[in-house]
Parts: sequence; C-alpha cells; structure tokens
Amino acid sequence: MLGQTLSAQQDRVALDEISPEGLAEQGYRAIILDVDNTVSCLKKDHPTDEAVRLVGKAKESGLKVVLLSNVVFTARSERVQRIAIHLEVDHVCAFWPRVKPHHEPFLQALDLAGVDAAEAVMIGDQLIADVFGATRLGIDTILVEPIGEWHPVAWIIAALERCCCRTLGRS
Repeated sequence: MLGQTLSAQQDRVALDEISPEGLAEQGYRAIILDVDNTVSCLKKDHPTDEAVRLVGKAKESGLKVVLLSNVVFTARSERVQRIAIHLEVDHVCAFWPRVKPHHEPFLQALDLAGVDAAEAVMIGDQLIADVFGATRLGIDTILVEPIGEWHPVAWIIAALERCCCRTLGRS
C-alpha cells in the first residue's frame, strides 16, 4: 500500500513536458498545482514562464486549475494569493497543523475545482507532501523536477524521500 501511494503516474518530469490537452483527453477536469519549486521559485512573487504556459494551456483545454501550498506565515499566504491572481486561478493555503500531506487541503482544492478525486491530477515536486497526500485520496499525480532553491526543511524532506524510494526499490 505505501509503495502505491508513493508512486506518481509521471515521475520527475519538467513542467513543460506535461500536456494539459492530453490530461483533458484522459478525462481529467482539474489540475491541482503545488506552488513552491513547482509553479514559482522559492521567495518569488510570480510564476515561472513554464507555469504560465501550463496554466494557459490547461484553461484552453477546459481544465480548472487550483494552486495548493503549505504556508507558515501570513506573508507566505499573501505571496500564494499574488501568484494565483497573476495566473487567474483559485488557491488553497494549508496552515499548520493541516498541511500537505493532510487530506483537508486536498479536499478544499477539489471543492474549489468542483470535481471528484478521480477527475483531478496533482502536480508537485515533493513525494510525501504532494504525491503521498494526493494518492491517499485517489487523486492521480505527476511528480516534477523541483525548480529554484530549496528551503532548508525541504532538504531534510528530500533526504527522507530518497530513503523511502530506496527502501521501496524506486530510483
């Protein structure tokens, strides 16, 4: 069971390699997008060009897009809101103690998108927070290569993720 919840449908791809048109053709109706190191570099108040293109193509394909981010401080939630406004999408800020991989923020994102878990795909850069959190609810996932610099806590999480992958026989 743990091995299944740590497996993404696509693994370690670049954001530009994801086809929103293909996702729509597969029956998905929504994309839930992680923010830090997926849509935006850490501490930046704007999305990357790749994220802008992905969201634009998703909207053209009829997909609803919702940003989902763990936040610690109000300033971070304001940053996520600015990125969401720039992309013209809804967003969910998950506050401690109910941060990803907790089920509540994912359920909030599904509610905002107006879809069931089977109709959404989560795109993020962290195996535990994004992939594990989403797959436990039946949301398919795409694990992307992280962009930009990482927060020091992310280094610790990444090391734990690598240990999990080795234990489960994943590269």
